[in-house]
Amino acid sequence: MKILPKDLICISSADNYVEVSYLTQGELHKKLLRNTLKGIPDLLKVHRSHLINPTHFKEGKSSSTIVLTEMEVPVSENYRAALLEVI
Repeated sequence: MKILPKDLICISSADNYVEVSYLTQGELHKKLLRNTLKGIPDLLKVHRSHLINPTHFKEGKSSSTIVLTEMEVPVSENYRAALLEVI
């Protein structure tokens, strides 16, 4: 599976699997792969089970949720400060 870095929106953990959310020709797609979040570099961790591509950040919906391109992701208190530094 090859995805351009600019098209990758986020990666979410589901036990020993990860759900990769990405854009193809402007349309949201998701793919489930057998992997863990530990082996994935260059993304910003915003929750223990979510890594995001900061370029797709749109807005903070609340203190615990952010809006990315075509989706919402939870943000934990432990990672909020790191998110605010990057955004």
